[in-house]
Amino acid sequence: MLTAAAGLLLGFTQALALVWLAAVLGAAGFGCWLVDRVGCGAVLAATRRWGLPNPQLHAWWHLLTGAALHEAFYVSAVGALVRATR
Repeated sequence: MLTAAAGLLLGFTQALALVWLAAVLGAAGFGCWLVDRVGCGAVLAATRRWGLPNPQLHAWWHLLTGAALHEAFYVSAVGALVRATR
């Protein structure tokens, strides 16, 4: 049987995991943007040389940062609801 403190700790642990997920997604999105911004010519030349499709790093930046913001807003909204019910 879970006590109230254990339930609160489980909620905090899940929230912390979502914050880490948001941070990792945001960092990965920033990395995609940075490689696209700085090394776009080199990436395109390498993919053409190896016969690979264009990786569309700018599109990945949009997807990853959008997912990071979604997770961050979710944690923020849940936190606001928890504070409002206390």
